[in-house]
Amino acid sequence: MKKLITLALFTLGFIITVKAQLSKGTVFVGTTIGTSSYASESDNLDYTSGTNINRDTKSKTYAFSVGPLVGVFVTNHLVIGGTINYSITHRKSNAITQSTVNVPTTAFTNTTTYTVNVGPFARYYFYNKPTSRNAIYLQVNATAGTGNGTTTNSGVNVNSSYTTDGQVSNITNWNAGTSLGLTHFFSHTVGMDVAFGYTYTSSKSDNNNNTTTTTNGGIATSVLNNYNETTLTNGLSFGVGFHWYFKHRQPTEKVKVYLEY
Repeated sequence: MKKLITLALFTLGFIITVKAQLSKGTVFVGTTIGTSSYASESDNLDYTSGTNINRDTKSKTYAFSVGPLVGVFVTNHLVIGGTINYSITHRKSNAITQSTVNVPTTAFTNTTTYTVNVGPFARYYFYNKPTSRNAIYLQVNATAGTGNGTTTNSGVNVNSSYTTDGQVSNITNWNAGTSLGLTHFFSHTVGMDVAFGYTYTSSKSDNNNNTTTTTNGGIATSVLNNYNETTLTNGLSFGVGFHWYFKHRQPTEKVKVYLEY
């Protein structure tokens, strides 16, 4: 019986300590690894040189990002902080392009970009009593970033085929998102997040040194097609992260926490 009572008190103390980490003044430090799969995109290309005049695109975008988050509990539920992350984005596009000679071309494009992004986030934890190692949260975040990348393109129409290789530069993007997640506490200071959400991204870039080689009747010719691109993307996101919760304690604080509960 004495062992059972001791075990029960230890377990209760652990659970209370877990909840004590979700309290005002606790420092929140961690890293998030996320992937995103986007279902829809509108693409507006404004050509500055070359033979193309407009382009209607349908795309799928896949992104992977990793970076630290640092925040502080300003109340027992609300965390305010900031993040910096490195993101790799790969976009596959199918497009119909209209040229100055009025011949539609079906094209396939693969673009990979690398960006560094910074921004704020806010997370609100929902909990009522210390009966579980799990806590549900709602998070909103926004970032802005810059970077560069590469692009390749191939296409075909009734008269010819072509390939294009070029560089993506001067990327300026921003995104905003919200997610609903669950934190599972392995201990009173370590937790793992799993979250699903929605993300909206706007990106502008310069596509330079795009050399297009066209083969028509066995004759190959090359022209320069440079353009500015604006991409608006939205879709679902999935993220996993590990976080640490630190709170400076006075020698008598642990006693006070137990008395409060």
